[in-house]
Amino acid sequence: VASQQTFTLTTNAVHGNITRSPNLPSYSAGSVVVVSVTAHPGYFFANWTGASTSTASSITVVMDSNKTLTAQFGTGSPPGRM
Repeated sequence: VASQQTFTLTTNAVHGNITRSPNLPSYSAGSVVVVSVTAHPGYFFANWTGASTSTASSITVVMDSNKTLTAQFGTGSPPGRM
């Protein structure tokens, strides 16, 4: 009997909070995780780096390897918004 492969998802955000659904210490191969970020006051979410380069604040990650996601932030108002 082959053991089920599991992977970790590491998330980093200096100027915001990240939520994961489901929030587990490790994920079985093929699991889908929804990762969302909320910026702290005075900052705005810019984009992800690492396993995704999306500019969407909520993304879906398929766990097929160990992954790291880092949320990047800017200060003030987001570009194009006043």
